[in-house]
Amino acid sequence: MLKEFFPKNESKRKKEVNEFVREKYSNLDIIIYESTILNEWLNHQVSRNIIFVEVEKFYMEDVFASLRDYFKNDILLNPSIDDYYLYAKDDMIVVSNLITRAPMHKNSYEIRIEKLIVDLFSNDLISEFFSHSEYGSIINSIFNMYKVNIKKIFSYAKRRNLSDKLEQYVNKQYPSGANK
Repeated sequence: MLKEFFPKNESKRKKEVNEFVREKYSNLDIIIYESTILNEWLNHQVSRNIIFVEVEKFYMEDVFASLRDYFKNDILLNPSIDDYYLYAKDDMIVVSNLITRAPMHKNSYEIRIEKLIVDLFSNDLISEFFSHSEYGSIINSIFNMYKVNIKKIFSYAKRRNLSDKLEQYVNKQYPSGANK
């Protein structure tokens, strides 16, 4: 039986970030997740945990400054791949733009599985954590374990200019997937 997706084994650092953001920015749309959530589906485990904080575009710099002041130097704002490799260390916080109309939980900062699926294809930093040859097994595992709303995937993929690519991929992998 398929179940709802909620990330497992939340780190102490992520809990601290979550509490800080909840106290200071409770009215903003924010999603917080860790790179290690990918370990559930990867052959080669992610060893360096990165905490992603995605926030509304107009508040991104303010949230970044607040997190930097509270957590000191362990934070990057919208880093390039090169910046990530130059400065990254375990439990680094990466603040970036939350794409409008991203699938979100109403009462939680946790990432939805539909957003994660699209971000695997669209977020260059996330895709650095796994080999592109693993897309098939990752997507297959997700669909076999969790309830996935195909309409939310396609809606968000359209915002990321990936609707054709993801529609072909999902329909190729799951010819009846659109009916799930």
